[in-house]
Amino acid sequence: AAQGDYLLGGGILPDAGVMGGGAMEPEVMVALLSAAGTVIGSLIGILASNRLTTYRLEQLEAKVNKHNNLIERMTAVEQSVKSAHHRIDELREED
Repeated sequence: AAQGDYLLGGGILPDAGVMGGGAMEPEVMVALLSAAGTVIGSLIGILASNRLTTYRLEQLEAKVNKHNNLIERMTAVEQSVKSAHHRIDELREED
């Protein structure tokens, strides 16, 4: 082995000065920053999508509640009309 090389796990690795906390390569820094940007961007997108889905679900629930209220009111109106028709029929029979 040449001077400055050392034996690790049966192989010879050159002593590149990386061991011991040398400076990070620019390519590695760019890759890490890109990965961090991707993760942050994805999380922001997921949160925005979740907020939109929650809002739309709340709007849909409000529409369903209005519809259910209308159905209840129409049922009451139908019963009232039925009663009115019976009463009209009774009045006609009295004449």
